[in-house]
Amino acid sequence: PPYEMSLVFTDSETVQRLNRDYRGVDESTDVLAFYMLPQHGADADFVSPPDDITHLGEVIISYPKTEEQAKEQGHSTEQELTLLIIHGILHLLGYDHEKPEEEAKMKAREKELLEGRHPMVERSLGSDNFIPNDTYLCNSDSQLIILTGPNMSGKSTYLKQVALTVLLAQIGSFVPARSARISIIDRIFTRIGAQEDLAAGQSTFMVEMTETANILHNATPRSLLILDEIGRGTSTYDGLSIA
Repeated sequence: PPYEMSLVFTDSETVQRLNRDYRGVDESTDVLAFYMLPQHGADADFVSPPDDITHLGEVIISYPKTEEQAKEQGHSTEQELTLLIIHGILHLLGYDHEKPEEEAKMKAREKELLEGRHPMVERSLGSDNFIPNDTYLCNSDSQLIILTGPNMSGKSTYLKQVALTVLLAQIGSFVPARSARISIIDRIFTRIGAQEDLAAGQSTFMVEMTETANILHNATPRSLLILDEIGRGTSTYDGLSIA
């Protein structure tokens, strides 16, 4: 089912009042999160609107506190906002940091999500024009990313930067990301681009299907698969059904 959340930017006085009224803590903090899911501690009597959209909750951020912490950390306000939004969303998903082990786990998840880049594209565009992207993939709870968007929105760049970052990590290189936690990968499979093989008598669609079949037969639980527009070598409806 689709999910939604509310994101509120406000002043430090409002955050302090909310802390005092709902947490019994009379101080201003950088971010607050209020659950709406009963399994994460919310009121079980809360009823979601009848529109098949699950409301995760509300994240409230003190903008003055964000600016203050950005200066202390030596990075931009936008970067600090990214950290606080991720922090708040993790709270909505059930993560906490009351105990040291919980804090360590939550911090690890935050770091896994931050600011990957494609070094070659960034170099050609200039660092001011390239927008970093976050990625989280895990065998246990997040094995698949389905990426959609209009033409020229950067989908293929995102796919390639993930593969390139993983490859660099496997050879012990620095990676183009603010932070990363990357496990050992045994193989990287890619199905990118579209071209026919006239010498072998294979159409564009046949080449796509042959390469995809090879990936499915040889991939393991430790493999990274990058598939870009599978089925575009045939009709729209057939390609959509296959993808």
